[in-house]
Amino acid sequence: MLGIDGFAPPVCTSVYMPTKRTTFRLSDEREQLLEEASAIVADDPEDDSLMADVIDTALTHLAESEQNI
Repeated sequence: MLGIDGFAPPVCTSVYMPTKRTTFRLSDEREQLLEEASAIVADDPEDDSLMADVIDTALTHLAESEQNI
């Protein structure tokens, strides 16, 4: 089937990669810590970092700093 412009629409393909999803409640203190971490991870003040990026950064830092615990 051709689109309005006479070309076929792009074919969307995706690869299903199962992931574990976890939902948890955030206390006010944890919410504040996540907001502070988001500000640290952000490239600039207008950047709204994805929570996954913030958590990945925090976990990486924790793993690399294991000897400090």
